[in-house]
Amino acid sequence: MPLCLQAAPRLWVTLAQNEQTPTVEVLLEMADNGEGEGLNFPIASMNTANPQAVDYLLPFRARGRKLDYLQAHPDSVRARLERTLILYYGEGADLEAAIAAMSADGEHIDRVARLDAEYQFSASHSPASRQATVSSSWNLELLNLPAAWQKAKGWALVGIVDSGIDPDHPDLQSFDSQGGFTGGNYLPAYSWDVGRGASQIDNNPDEMEPIPVTEGQELCDDPDPNLRDGWMEPEFAGHGSHVAGIVAANHNGQGVDGVCPECTFTMWRIAHTSCSIIDNPPNVTLLNEIRLESATAATTFQIDLGAQVINYSFGGSDQTGKPVDCAKPYYLNNHYAECMVLTYAEERDVLVVAASGNDRKDPDFPAHDPRVVGVGGVMAGDEGGWLFWDDESVSGCPSVTPGDQQCGSNYNRDLTYPWSDLRFRQELVAPAKEVLSTFYTG
Repeated sequence: MPLCLQAAPRLWVTLAQNEQTPTVEVLLEMADNGEGEGLNFPIASMNTANPQAVDYLLPFRARGRKLDYLQAHPDSVRARLERTLILYYGEGADLEAAIAAMSADGEHIDRVARLDAEYQFSASHSPASRQATVSSSWNLELLNLPAAWQKAKGWALVGIVDSGIDPDHPDLQSFDSQGGFTGGNYLPAYSWDVGRGASQIDNNPDEMEPIPVTEGQELCDDPDPNLRDGWMEPEFAGHGSHVAGIVAANHNGQGVDGVCPECTFTMWRIAHTSCSIIDNPPNVTLLNEIRLESATAATTFQIDLGAQVINYSFGGSDQTGKPVDCAKPYYLNNHYAECMVLTYAEERDVLVVAASGNDRKDPDFPAHDPRVVGVGGVMAGDEGGWLFWDDESVSGCPSVTPGDQQCGSNYNRDLTYPWSDLRFRQELVAPAKEVLSTFYTG
């Protein structure tokens, strides 16, 4: 069965820039990437532990003056991101040996680190049933936005990094079927799907885009063999569409109104459709799951495109469950490249906003990073006003597993994490529970 890249053990590897080291592009051409045969890199240290596949971190490669600038500034964060690739290994591979071999090869390898953390979307999954949008404005009124719009309606390019978008939603479209401008804010020409890796990018960030069924996953198509067509689509989607509507849904007198009516936005899909087959008889679940490396790539390109604000309505922790600390040395940080991209955003004066999380734990990464605006959540009060979102009645909370019912805003239980010098104070909150927004229609 072909290697599943989404689930495979993997490493971040940043090449050195010198005459002895081939470029990332040349290296990938020279490696024998025969399926199931492993790789044969001209850099011997990279062959340790028998890597099975390799991919660019950044699928759109720098060219022309951009490339000249990066080569002239090899120690810049953006240049290191350009020289970073992902190595994928088989189950049971000795990653510690691979890290040790490449760490000792300072002539060819600049940096190497584990990549084994995953993100969670910061809103509970909603079934992609294409229910019609219902208008509600409690969240807008709480923030006094109707009065604010009398003064200004915003003016920025917002880069949304999420699970994708319903490209046909009337509150999100910028152009009609004849190409006429409708007053919408979505920029489809600058929106991409990078959730399945560099070899499978496309210009369609639709959350419900079907993908081919792979060998051994025929049940993910349809349990009934007579109804199978070779394609599968997620049963749960809509998160990115919901976020996009909150940010900048059209003010067209129907549906919902976005917070920033004159902001434009792009959507970079960083999710891949994952099929889980468990139990006997089989129970099939199709979900949109986030790839950490895709989030890093999407953020880099959003910054390159000129985004002034990056929105992360998701977050995560390291493999121990502790929030990530970007102050750690890169070789101890499995979010190494994501930490680099936050530095790149800071250098370019780009504001990064991230959700603190929805399971009443300490705030997720990157919300707690000092370079990021971490946002907690509030809910409407029973008698008006608002309350901090805290559903104590939810069973098992705050130890809710991904995909289960979520139970309240994350917050800092201790200002100082005992394992780190990291400090975080939850100072900004926004409506988070029962906020209606754009969703799949029909």
